[in-house]
Amino acid sequence: MEKRLCRKKGWRPDKDPQTKTHHGKPEGGSKDIKYVKMVASPRNHQLDYNIRTKEEVKEAEKKEAILLMRYRLWLKRQERNLPTARHEKLQCDGFEKERRNLIEAKSSISREHIRMAVGQLLDYAFHIKKKFGKPNMGILLPEEPDPNSVDWLQPLKISLVWRKKAAFLDNTNGQFT
Repeated sequence: MEKRLCRKKGWRPDKDPQTKTHHGKPEGGSKDIKYVKMVASPRNHQLDYNIRTKEEVKEAEKKEAILLMRYRLWLKRQERNLPTARHEKLQCDGFEKERRNLIEAKSSISREHIRMAVGQLLDYAFHIKKKFGKPNMGILLPEEPDPNSVDWLQPLKISLVWRKKAAFLDNTNGQFT
């Protein structure tokens, strides 16, 4: 999107007078430390979007389905069951009723995937708690993410479950494994 704007209108983010540093001063000073930029809403990078092809979407769905299937088999070997829960048109990836474990699987450990899982879990949890009580929320990932990239999940009480070789681990002392 930014490239298209640059081509069509000659706009450059480094020459934008509305782009500011955390000091509220225009960028460019040698003593300026750039932490957070404040930008005008139409140019806010949070509003950008990515386009994924049908093949990329299908591949992600396939990876999630395989990950979820392996996790279900892992739980089955422990004599545990992971069906799904449905509320109207919403359906989570898995809900273990006995432990009240609500699972959302993702095909990647990227920030975008984890953020999407958070929103989905909060939505599902809101509806599930009416019938089953407050659930334990967990994101099922194909590998362990960098702890620094997911520190923000702890205050939300969202756990992580990841695949390691033929096993699954979690960051909650076995709540999900």
